[in-house]
Parts: sequence; C-alpha cells; structure tokens
Amino acid sequence: MRRGRRRRVLIGALALLAILAVVIFAADRILFGGPSGPPGAPVQVRIPEGSSVEHIGDILDDAGVVGNGRRWALDVRLHGDGGGLRAGTYTLRENERYGIILSTARALGEFGAVAIVSGKISGRTETLTLYVEDRFQSLDLAGAYAAALVLALIAVAVLALMTILQRKHKEH
Repeated sequence: MRRGRRRRVLIGALALLAILAVVIFAADRILFGGPSGPPGAPVQVRIPEGSSVEHIGDILDDAGVVGNGRRWALDVRLHGDGGGLRAGTYTLRENERYGIILSTARALGEFGAVAIVSGKISGRTETLTLYVEDRFQSLDLAGAYAAALVLALIAVAVLALMTILQRKHKEH
C-alpha cells in the first residue's frame, strides 16, 4: 500500500513540475514575447549617443525590429544586457531576434573602437579586424573569411589557454 502511495505522489509531483514549466515558458513568451514572425526586410536603425535602453526599445519598435519596445527594454534590463549597447547606425531586420540585436550593437561598437585606436592607416596600423573589413569591402570574400577564421581560432586558443591556466591556479 505504501509503495502505491509513493508512486502516486511521485507522479503527481512530476506532473506538477511539468505544468509549472509550461506556465513559466508561457509567461516568458507573453511578458517578453519573441519575434512575431520570421526575420523580414532589412531596416536601417540609428541609435543616438546617450540613448537609454527604453529609448532604444522605442526606436526598434518604431522600425518594426521588435514587436514591443517596452517589453524589449524590460528584457534587456532583467538580463543585465544594457551596458554593452552602443550608439550608431545598424542594419537589422524586421522581427529580429533579441540576441542578434544585442550582439550587433556590441560588435559594431567594438569595431569602431578598434578602428579609432589603431588609426586605420592601411598597411601601417592595420589590425586583423580591419583587414577583414578591407577584404570584405573589396569583395574578396575568401580573404575576409580566411582572416575571420584566423581570428576565431586565436579566440578559441586564448580561451582554452585561460581555462588551463585557471585550473592550474586553483590547484595551487
């Protein structure tokens, strides 16, 4: 008799957890809503210097990049992603995904910093990042992708080295 009761309690608890997971997922979709469809046409969006996360959300909403700018801004705040947003002009798509918007805003901001700090003098102060951009602008896609692959391999190697060194440091 006890065994049957334990089984019913376990099944009930698992069913409750499954229902709770569905409710949490539905609440997340309702509150933070994802894109209203597949990514659409390209849209140019200009984010002015000093824009708040809420203002950026309104700009993205007006351009049709997100379904609800206020919800997007709340999502950015809740995830702590607002610090990496940079002013600039971006080409995004209607109904763009959250991660794509944030990574584009961050990456272009970092690229601009590299271009300014290096001086961007071709052949003299050129970084590999600027070389990729130059090859891409010259329509040498094979050269651009090859250089980008080298950058990615360097990044992976650095991350692996950091992980190894951190493990060794913790052992001592």
